[in-house]
Amino acid sequence: MSDIALVSGQSLASHQEATAPRHRVHAGRVVGADPATLDPPSAADFARWRRGLEEADDVRWSLVKAVRERISSGDYLTDDRIKHASRQLARELEC
Repeated sequence: MSDIALVSGQSLASHQEATAPRHRVHAGRVVGADPATLDPPSAADFARWRRGLEEADDVRWSLVKAVRERISSGDYLTDDRIKHASRQLARELEC
């Protein structure tokens, strides 16, 4: 980092201050940040999240795989499923 600060003509301290994040993480949530200025998740973030999900005991990966295969083949969204989902949504919107 010091080489970047020197190239820009700033001292290292002023460079670090200028590039410091304007948010902090509290209890796993980002506080004080404008969501539009946050960096999008990286491939490493997605890989870490995926590993965490795969290691979770309560995820039934065989069911997830089966549903993904049915979605890919076009067999998942049947007329009955869509009707059922529509009825459920209508019930929830009435409340």
